Amino acid sequence: MLNTNAPRPGLIASTLSLAGLIILSLTIVFAAHDQAWRAAHYFHPAKDPLWTGLLAQLVHLNTAHAALNLAGLFTLSLAAWFLNRLPWVVPTLLASGVAVCVGLQLESPPIAWYVGLSGALYGGWAALCLEIGTNRQTRPALKSLAGLACLGIGCKAAIGLSTSEVLGSMPVAHQAHLYGYAGGLVFAACLLIGPYCACRLRTRAA
Repeated sequence: MLNTNAPRPGLIASTLSLAGLIILSLTIVFAAHDQAWRAAHYFHPAKDPLWTGLLAQLVHLNTAHAALNLAGLFTLSLAAWFLNRLPWVVPTLLASGVAVCVGLQLESPPIAWYVGLSGALYGGWAALCLEIGTNRQTRPALKSLAGLACLGIGCKAAIGLSTSEVLGSMPVAHQAHLYGYAGGLVFAACLLIGPYCACRLRTRAA
């Protein structure tokens, strides 16, 4: 089982992360109720710079769309807090969001426009599953469950590419989910192997 008595991350890091999540949530709520602001921040991959794609991921089609992703963000943050990994959430969402933007810009032809946090959330959940699966203090059964969940998230993102699901009257950009998923996995893997690589380098230098 997970050791919930493990050392907690630094107070400053946790506080900053919590503040970032609150600001993120409030921005999503504000954007959902301001139609003019929302319309001005759609991401057009063919012509807009990458950073505008990050802003567009705080924009949603309507209140229901925003509420759905806010629920996902809250659940992700709660799970990360329980695992003592709350400071991971904002950087992971940022890395996953960048992966979404890059992926959409590399498409040929690119989609007309994109909004929403769902792609980054796919990355956040994938990273959290990877963290659970590689945690030495996690029971083997839970590790297996985390691995299956991670695989299931990826399969859902990939299978969505062959569907024509709509949200309201707009088609869902399932490829963004896949890009975010991949970005979250890569970012989490880098965080996990970083200390090991640094240790190996110090050992060789000694």
